[in-house]
Amino acid sequence: MSTRFAVALAGACGLALLAGCTFDTGGPPPFGRNVAIPMAVMRCDVKPATLTVVQSDPTGGQFPQVNAYKPVLLNEPGTTYPIYVEGDVAFQLDDKLRGAWLIPTSMADAGVAAPQFLKVNVSGAYRAFYVAYDERAKRKPDWLTRDYTPEMDPVTHALSYITTTLTDTSPANRGKVRLEVWRLKQPPGPGDILIPGNSFGSPEWKSATDPEVPLNNRAMYVVLVAPEQQEDCTHAQKQETEWWRECVTATQAEDVQAVFDRGKTHAIQWCQSQNPGLKCEITEVLGSQGDKYPWIGAWRSDCMTIYG
Repeated sequence: MSTRFAVALAGACGLALLAGCTFDTGGPPPFGRNVAIPMAVMRCDVKPATLTVVQSDPTGGQFPQVNAYKPVLLNEPGTTYPIYVEGDVAFQLDDKLRGAWLIPTSMADAGVAAPQFLKVNVSGAYRAFYVAYDERAKRKPDWLTRDYTPEMDPVTHALSYITTTLTDTSPANRGKVRLEVWRLKQPPGPGDILIPGNSFGSPEWKSATDPEVPLNNRAMYVVLVAPEQQEDCTHAQKQETEWWRECVTATQAEDVQAVFDRGKTHAIQWCQSQNPGLKCEITEVLGSQGDKYPWIGAWRSDCMTIYG
């Protein structure tokens, strides 16, 4: 786990704990005050909100095979889940998709080019609706690039993929086929979501440098619905303590509480970015003089911050 510190330059700001905000800076604003905030990094029980996911044929009978697309709850990281109803292609679940609902589709439907193919109705609080599409398509279909946006990994900022057990049989022979995850731009909410066929919207399967992917090897998209996460920290287990040190700038009109609150906001944001999947909480620590603001240094006009 990485640790990041913000430290004050240009001399020590002092460790005298002040109960109020009366100070003489002797210089122009803004002024700064060093704060060091301890945070407990907790592992809480995280449970997905209850969802009801129902798929259907939007045409009323043209695609009856859609009725076999039964949603599956992904709740066991490390477990291999079938990604298609045929059962011969699967993927291994990681923590990022834990608690999501998967709608397995069929490889046999990869060539469907209908403008309406799959209707999905979601009831309950969900945070994202995804379509995972074969990354080998050199040009993704119009409906995907218009209504969806590529999902980026929050830590690495790289594209998110699902690696399947399907083998690439194109001349490029890239090994196992990956599906690129795309998030619906429309904000989550009640109602039906209509998805065209896999081959609708003019996807292209070859380029000037890459040979064409055979029709019988093109992967059908799959659908994922990620519910809101509900944290239960009643029996949380402390993992460790993180410290955030920062020179928080202020004006003479602000009191120490406002400065400390701003420091707390920065501290929590940083701590959560360093500890994905965990919960950071401010640890209540009293100073040596009983001050409720832990380790707040003296006000200075030359207080500066660097990050390392």
